Amino acid sequence: GSPSAILIQTAVRFLEGQDAKKITSYLKASPNISTAPLRPAYIAVAHTDLRQDIEGLPNFVKSEEYSDPSDRMDGEIGQCLGIRFILTTQAVPYAGAGASEGSTKLKATSSNVDVYPVIIMAEDFGGTATLAGRDSIRPKVVLPKPGPGDPLGQRGTVAVDFFHSAILLNTNYHYIIECGASSLA
Repeated sequence: GSPSAILIQTAVRFLEGQDAKKITSYLKASPNISTAPLRPAYIAVAHTDLRQDIEGLPNFVKSEEYSDPSDRMDGEIGQCLGIRFILTTQAVPYAGAGASEGSTKLKATSSNVDVYPVIIMAEDFGGTATLAGRDSIRPKVVLPKPGPGDPLGQRGTVAVDFFHSAILLNTNYHYIIECGASSLA
């Protein structure tokens, strides 16, 4: 198989070897045209620059082909090899942290390749909790009033502050692949 597919299969093998539970359940194909059944899967979060590389994996199923579109997560592009992929610009690459290579991989500012983390998670990998109890979220609303800069009183503000914490519950329930993104030029 392709080197990328082998990396994904290695991650799945590791997580299954840790008895890590998959996050999503089985989705059957529907009678609709071009829908595909999906097996239970782990969730991966990666940067949007990796879209073309991920969509090029063998047997990739686009999220538009899911039998139940409501099961699609925000930012999810599809599933492949037991992993469902969510893309976000928040999965920031390590600029120039890779090896020096030709023009086949993306580079930010240096001659070295940018390194993109692909974080693959199983159920109970991590958790979050509010720290201030039931009333931990405090909304703040400033109602607009007519004034010299806003004669119709149209500009108010809404904000919220809260306290929460995140924790790794089981470090054996995640796997990180560090890779480069193919240059499209």
